[in-house]
Amino acid sequence: METGSKAIVGIMTTLILFAGFVSVFNMKAVVAESIPTTEILYDWISGYSFPTPGVYVIATEINPVKMRQNYTIVNDYYKMLKEHVTTEANVEDFISILVSRGMFSTGGYGLEIRSIEKMNYAFVLSADFTDPPPGAILIQVITNPTALIPIGNLPAGEYSVTLYIDRYLGHEYMGTETWTATFKCSAGWITVKSHSVEMSIENKTTALGEEISIFMMAPMGTVSGSSQIFDIFLYDSNYSLFSFWSQDKVFLCVITAVGPGYNATLRWNLYRYDGRNYFPPHPGDYYLVGAVKGIGTWDVTPSILLRIDNSTITPIGPVSLPVFATVDFEPYGLGFRSSDEWVTAHIEPYEGYDVSDARARAGYDVRDIDVSSLKLNDTISVDLNAPTEIGDYDNDTIPDLTVKFNWTELIPYIYHVLGIKYGNVTLTVTGELFDGTPFEGSDTIWVNFAGDICGMYEGIILPIPDGVVDLDDFMIIAMPGHIFARDPTWDPVWGPTCDINRDGKVGVFDLIITGLNFGATAPPQ
Repeated sequence: METGSKAIVGIMTTLILFAGFVSVFNMKAVVAESIPTTEILYDWISGYSFPTPGVYVIATEINPVKMRQNYTIVNDYYKMLKEHVTTEANVEDFISILVSRGMFSTGGYGLEIRSIEKMNYAFVLSADFTDPPPGAILIQVITNPTALIPIGNLPAGEYSVTLYIDRYLGHEYMGTETWTATFKCSAGWITVKSHSVEMSIENKTTALGEEISIFMMAPMGTVSGSSQIFDIFLYDSNYSLFSFWSQDKVFLCVITAVGPGYNATLRWNLYRYDGRNYFPPHPGDYYLVGAVKGIGTWDVTPSILLRIDNSTITPIGPVSLPVFATVDFEPYGLGFRSSDEWVTAHIEPYEGYDVSDARARAGYDVRDIDVSSLKLNDTISVDLNAPTEIGDYDNDTIPDLTVKFNWTELIPYIYHVLGIKYGNVTLTVTGELFDGTPFEGSDTIWVNFAGDICGMYEGIILPIPDGVVDLDDFMIIAMPGHIFARDPTWDPVWGPTCDINRDGKVGVFDLIITGLNFGATAPPQ
């Protein structure tokens, strides 16, 4: 009878494994994996922590069998295991399976795990449970027989555990029994945090259109100035706002102070609502940013990069988005005869938060800026030999950083690379904070390097600059037919060339601009 029972269990195990094989028909075959039973930790007392018979899934940081030696009191060890029982683990957890026979008032109750098989997401175990026969002489002590089976780290998925039990009374076979358990192993969580808000999302690929669970927490608590405390913003690869959670969700209705640790799980499919319809994000990279609202202000988290294709959303991980800075340049105007050795930039952190652009957020200090990383238009490096200071040049009580860029590098760049001789030029300062966060800020200055419009080549004046503002340039502009021409397009060559300030006509101002630069030479290449 005993042999027949084990044969039945073997057939049932084979059927389960075969069902798993059928489920992956036409796919790569998966072979059942036998897990050794030599590492199992048996205990007959178990700290009385598992009085209910059953199969338990335990998630710890490392193999709990190896942790046993660190506990001098057995009760403390099994209490720790009980605290790590779960149905929701993650891929970083060390998974173990614990089988408990329950509690008994005497000894004599046996437990042996005969085999452990794994295929895909199914564990199949077989075990012998032995009870003392009638009339047996037993020690009077409370027992709690258990078997702790170390498994290891598992990939993300939903798992099942099936335990087939052969029961014996002494040496007499009493029949079979089946216990089951299920658990989920997720890919863990990606967490980003600022001083007063924390955001976490599950690290797994989700179908486009399916709602994502986003855990939000205010570690320090907060005071909400409106009916909303948490929000989430989704930005496209240009840092422009694509959609935001509260556009189509019910507000959390928090209108008073909340204590430290206040949290909520927000569910969202990332779609954009235009007032009538919902639209999914187009394929590409997006930035997810969490926010908490205080009294009229937002504090935001760093961003989590999401990669979206036509059917799925995949979290990539935390990324540092650029932050804006306010930049003012001195002098405002540059010309051939500028006497300053440097162009000075006053850099001040952006104040406030503009939800339309992911870069428009506060939260850093000028002392966080790595001065050596600063560049103009990603080309001209800051002059580290020039004076650098932290002050408040504009008297707005916000500290600013003052740095300098070499004039002799900037002028040729504007003149030759940008090709701008007269008018406004936008200059952008880029750099990094010491934590690697990129930042940028721009300002517009005015330049006048105009006047060199022609040159004498083999006795002929041609509209090709010769590198100097001289009498030939002045005379070409002042020629009858050129000066006071209302429509410079009358001559496709000389007309636009003589309109120095690009105001649509050739006039006195063009002569004045040329006169201001008379005798100047073009900067070297």
